Amino acid sequence: MSDGALGPRVKIFITASNITGILISFRNTSFIVYYTGDGRMDSPGHCAQYCSYTFMEYETKTILCIITMDKRVTEKKSTNLEKACFLKGINMLIDSGLHIVEVVTDAHVQVASVMSKFSNICKKMQLGF
Repeated sequence: MSDGALGPRVKIFITASNITGILISFRNTSFIVYYTGDGRMDSPGHCAQYCSYTFMEYETKTILCIITMDKRVTEKKSTNLEKACFLKGINMLIDSGLHIVEVVTDAHVQVASVMSKFSNICKKMQLGF
């Protein structure tokens, strides 16, 4: 097989030390940092087994964390997966010392309801994310 026949190779591997370095760099910034997030299910409808929720810094497009959960952690209720992933991810970002000013996400009802617990964070919901 010739080099590049199937497309470019992945040249960056994400490791725990990479993520730690990224989080430290955003923790030490003096500018306002905006975060975006969205969840994806492994299948449509109410039969999803897994959900992956991704948090990204808006300006630099840097992925800060990806949380993947199995519906077994939500009492086999796939409808609760996005909320559970969001909570785990936002708490991880807060615990790592990031100053979160604003989170932009889609209009998921459960994520919107849980955002009220974070009164110091501005939240924006966008349709068609």
